[in-house]
Amino acid sequence: MAHKILGGWSLDGVFIYQSGAPFSIGTGADYAGVGPGGGTQYWVVNGPLRVTDQYSQGGAAADPNFYSSPQLRPARLNSLLRPPEPSTHSASATCSTGPARGIPTRRFSRKFRVTERHRFQFRWEQYDTLNHPNWSSPNTTPTSAAFGKIATKSNNRDQQLALKYFF
Repeated sequence: MAHKILGGWSLDGVFIYQSGAPFSIGTGADYAGVGPGGGTQYWVVNGPLRVTDQYSQGGAAADPNFYSSPQLRPARLNSLLRPPEPSTHSASATCSTGPARGIPTRRFSRKFRVTERHRFQFRWEQYDTLNHPNWSSPNTTPTSAAFGKIATKSNNRDQQLALKYFF
């Protein structure tokens, strides 16, 4: 009897790995002089951005957990970043990529026979099984005190139970 209840379960799993999303640095300020609705005006990047892989937990702008190197904080922006020249557009350049994310998914399932023709399947599925935070891209507004900081995450663990009937 125990074998009929405890036996026959299957475990399936998938691990999804995504590299970080590319991002550019810019503001909505009208440097080009085109008027309202001109879109994002991208800043000129004078060198590579160094990533520290540190993540913010919210809180004050003085929080030391910035995704990009400390020289990108607003007090030191002039050496690495600058706004476009007046009456010009800077080309949209991808500066760096945000953090990568890994999402493990698991499924436990088993089919039960009720009669010769009737059976059902029980499934328990977990998305982001380990409940690991998947960080969003950093703040890319160079005039913000939170520039270079990651303050949000996505993809918390989600679970569902399902019962499927076959005949």
